[in-house]
Amino acid sequence: MRIKTIIFFCLFVLFGKTFAAENFVDFSSGDWQLAKDGKISIYVSKTDERGVMKAAKNLCQDLLKVTGIAPQFVDNASNAT
Repeated sequence: MRIKTIIFFCLFVLFGKTFAAENFVDFSSGDWQLAKDGKISIYVSKTDERGVMKAAKNLCQDLLKVTGIAPQFVDNASNAT
């Protein structure tokens, strides 16, 4: 019985991660572009609540860390990139 337990444990360690792994990055069709022509625009309305503005500022900080591009706030959707 002890041998079976050891074999099961070894198989679990070897193959358990393979079955548990998930694909977190997917490059299939339908992807969207984060930055266009070296620019990122975040659309915010002048009438948005303070919490929305704080979330947008936090998003800008995150995007700067990920892309190295400082996003700009725009208040008119037609000015967004």
